[in-house]
Amino acid sequence: MKWTSHRVVAFAAVAAGTHGDWLAAAFAAAGSVLPDWLEFRLLPTASLRAKFHRTWTHWLLGYVLAWWALGQVEVPGQWAMAVEIIRWVIVGCGAHVLADAPCGSVAAVLPWRRMRIYPRLFTVGSASEYVVVAAVVGLCTFTAFC
Repeated sequence: MKWTSHRVVAFAAVAAGTHGDWLAAAFAAAGSVLPDWLEFRLLPTASLRAKFHRTWTHWLLGYVLAWWALGQVEVPGQWAMAVEIIRWVIVGCGAHVLADAPCGSVAAVLPWRRMRIYPRLFTVGSASEYVVVAAVVGLCTFTAFC
C-alpha cells in the first residue's frame, strides 16, 4: 500500500475507533508509515530489502506486545503524554501491517516468516487499492457518525 493510503486508513480508523480523537488519529497516521521508513533506513540495499521486506518491521504481534507493555508501565505524570503518543504511533504501525496484508504477505506472528492474513485484494498503487481505501474510509466515517 502507498504511504498516503496508509496514512488515510490509519487516520480514519483511529478517528472512528476513538469517536473523533483527532490528535490520536494524527499520531497513528504518522506512525502508519514507520514500518516502511524503518525498513528503508535499516536495509540500505535493494537485495536486502527484497529478502527482508515485510518481516521484522512488519511484525504485527511485536507491535501488539509493545502497545500492551507500554500500557502496563507506571510512568511519572510528566511522561504520561509521551507514552500515550508512542502508543498511538504503535497503533499506526499495526494499522500499517493490517493494511499491507491484503496486498501481500506480512510477518504477523513470527518476525522472520511472512504469511498471508487475508486473500490478495489488490496490488500496490493499483486502482483497486484506492477503491479499498475509499471503502475503508467510508465504513469508518459511517461507523463514527451513525
